[in-house]
Amino acid sequence: MVAAQPWALQFLEAMLLTDLAQYWFHRAFHRVPFLWGFHAVHHSAKRMDWLAGARMHFIEIIALRGITSLPLLTIGFAPSVLQAYVGFVYVYSSLVHANVSGNFDWLGRFLVTPRFHHWHHAIEPEAVDKNFAIHFPWLDRLFGTHLLPPGQWPSGYGVPEEVPQGYRAQALYPFRRKQPARGD
Repeated sequence: MVAAQPWALQFLEAMLLTDLAQYWFHRAFHRVPFLWGFHAVHHSAKRMDWLAGARMHFIEIIALRGITSLPLLTIGFAPSVLQAYVGFVYVYSSLVHANVSGNFDWLGRFLVTPRFHHWHHAIEPEAVDKNFAIHFPWLDRLFGTHLLPPGQWPSGYGVPEEVPQGYRAQALYPFRRKQPARGD
């Protein structure tokens, strides 16, 4: 039944379904201390540029594609739709992490824009655990995690903990980092 739908409709449905799954996946990686160790690698970039979107722990990538692509294939989405979607996500991720200034607010009502996602990476206390959506910012409005101060960009990026440099050190980081004590 799913595969019988037009290709473009399947692509839009894939965007919607994966964004809903990724919203909660992303939120869990911020809230669960062990999972944060993997996601901290992505957030440790102190500068936002197009490469920050590709800076992810390999286990997070595997888990993310496992909760998005595999279920869609299982329920019958065309493989070409998922291939196009994954390609789109990597290009789109580069765009929303890029150091692109400008007013995309008209578009930002419907789609995640660079300024929206930069606030997700911001060091400002009010930005912690905000803007989890990958494509559709209305999910953050719906679940109470939306933050987009009018006309403002964050003052800086990064995480409060020290994430090591280098691929090997970052790959091992989630397993070696000290877990915060309860209540911290």
